[in-house]
Amino acid sequence: SFFIFISGISSSKQSAERVAESVELAADLVENAGDGVRGEVGAVYRLALVRGERSRGQVLRVGVIGGGIAGMEAALVLKKRGHEPVVYEKSNELGGTFIQAAAFSFKEHDKQLISWYRREMEKQNIQVVFNTEIKDLKELSSFDNIIVATGSAANRPGIPGLKEYSIEPTQFLSGKKTVGENVIIVGGGLTGCEIAYDLVLQG
Repeated sequence: SFFIFISGISSSKQSAERVAESVELAADLVENAGDGVRGEVGAVYRLALVRGERSRGQVLRVGVIGGGIAGMEAALVLKKRGHEPVVYEKSNELGGTFIQAAAFSFKEHDKQLISWYRREMEKQNIQVVFNTEIKDLKELSSFDNIIVATGSAANRPGIPGLKEYSIEPTQFLSGKKTVGENVIIVGGGLTGCEIAYDLVLQG
């Protein structure tokens, strides 16, 4: 068996579709990969074999680390294929950073997407272990395969003072930290543009 690392998930319809496509590939690999598999598939996830035998045709118990969109999609696809996924989520709710990404007033469709995934997880009776952070893959050694869907870390440039005087987008979006009247946003990607637009809407 092996683990698959899914990362780089952002809040958009295109990203959600990319996650779904990549998770389908991940499920194929869970079912069909043999010893020695190692490599990359697309830009959304990396995979690496950590142990195992060829698993084609077997009903597999799969540990999924992370209850965000990617983790839930992985669990749903595996369940649909007849496997037994168990999701481990370090917080007390499903949705991951997509919860913060959907916090904007103009992101109603993203909020609906999170609600849909949560309903599907419940409907499919997929086991979720909340408030449990997996720090070592050995903790899930009883599973046939492991999917790590914990997302990606923020890329912070080495600008002097940035660590002391800046906040993460998730801190702002979750309401844990606030900003003043004059705000500099470092990065003009989707998240940066959405935060800038939200601040303008707030006046």
